Amino acid sequence: MLQLIRRLEIIKTAIAIEDEKLIDMQLEELRAYKDIESIQSIITSLSNYEYNTAIQSVNDFIKQKHALIAVGTDEINSLKFELKSLENKLQGLSEQFNEINGEIQDFTHEYSLQLGDVIRQLLRLKAQVSEVKIKAKHDHFEQAKDEYHKIKEDVEQVSSELNMLERELETLDEFSDAYEEKHEEYLNKQKECIEKESLVSEQ
Repeated sequence: MLQLIRRLEIIKTAIAIEDEKLIDMQLEELRAYKDIESIQSIITSLSNYEYNTAIQSVNDFIKQKHALIAVGTDEINSLKFELKSLENKLQGLSEQFNEINGEIQDFTHEYSLQLGDVIRQLLRLKAQVSEVKIKAKHDHFEQAKDEYHKIKEDVEQVSSELNMLERELETLDEFSDAYEEKHEEYLNKQKECIEKESLVSEQ
């Protein structure tokens, strides 16, 4: 658009100095803008040697475009000012963000330190509890094993006594008082043996 305005200014100067050759040269260049209605009007006036009308049309076109450019410039300036304000606001927000982010990082670091101590204490307590539980299970197992061996030994002892009583009973008269006494003793031992064997089975 600025190039077009410059050509129109040259045409005005060419008319003022009555340079038809220069006018013809610029007229050919103007034909590239013939799709613009006001430019076509200027081309027609120049082609018909209506220089006064052409100058008036050129002045109107330039005045109109300069007004648009001025308006555009004002809008650009206001947009630049608005952009600057937004940049300043963004800078302020960025500084606030960095400050808050720094505080969060400091808090996270401190939290991690404090929490790290708590976690270590919890793990240590958990290890101690596990150790106590394992020791308790081990003690219980050892106790159960000792009881099992003791009961087993008692069963073996009672079984041995039963065998001995059986042999003694075989040597006695079934109708004698001694047999009756040994037989009762045998039955008691047999009962005791059964009870102890049941204890072994429960272990």
